Amino acid sequence: MSYREALRLLTARLKKVTNQPRFEAELLLAFVRKISREKLLLDDEKEIPPEEWKLLNDLCLQREIYKPMAYILQEKEFFGLKFFVNQHTLIPRPETEILVEEVLKHLQSRSNPQPISILDMGCGSGCIGLSLAHEYTGKAHYFLTDISFPALQVAKQNQKRLLPEKKIYFIAMNQLLGFSTTFDVIVSNPPYVTEQEYDRLQLEIQHFEPKQALVPSKNFFENLFASLNTHLSNKGVFFMETNPNFIEKHAKQLTEKGFFVQTIPDYTGQNHFIKAQWHPFRKL
Repeated sequence: MSYREALRLLTARLKKVTNQPRFEAELLLAFVRKISREKLLLDDEKEIPPEEWKLLNDLCLQREIYKPMAYILQEKEFFGLKFFVNQHTLIPRPETEILVEEVLKHLQSRSNPQPISILDMGCGSGCIGLSLAHEYTGKAHYFLTDISFPALQVAKQNQKRLLPEKKIYFIAMNQLLGFSTTFDVIVSNPPYVTEQEYDRLQLEIQHFEPKQALVPSKNFFENLFASLNTHLSNKGVFFMETNPNFIEKHAKQLTEKGFFVQTIPDYTGQNHFIKAQWHPFRKL
């Protein structure tokens, strides 16, 4: 069987699970051949080795049960970096790049030359905190934390792969509770999907992505906002991605806690992000 025929067969099989069967078939074939998608056509009449076809078939079988492509390839690009991902972390979404952009705008507007401390709370794969560390050229100390130990290990692996020269601190969430340091910037993409919304999500999300990273526990946001009293410095700024259906509620909660709050839209124009800064006239 030639590579061209293999690609045709893969594309036909993947039509059942994706609206991009040709694109995904090319990704799988490029992954197995260890070449770029652009080079697939150069020698597509060549015979495919049996071991490559076996691996290709195994990967296709995984996709046919709705395993996400990012988990099959163990990679997802985010903010120009290729992050390792597995079932312990959410797959980074394009809209979360807006959150990184907003934090970068804030960092780049600073006139204070002193190092700034940045906490990525609920870091998952580390895509937010590590992207900031890659892009921001000023002096900063980066801290990444997650409630999931396996997720924290994925973030550590990404730091070693992508930013081996950077000093990044990794903290288990339970250790953060006793942490005395405050942070100048806290950024978070916390779980914010309701149970009702979760039941309507695509099968590949329900069956493979970690539910605890999608659906918050009871009183989650009340506890998150309360923790800012402890962990956010007096002139600190909090950035968060959240459910557009509850963003006004969250903005009101933060305003009542003494924050000046801005809501920020996503690519569709829906308010999806929050920037909250301690009000300059709040009582300490």
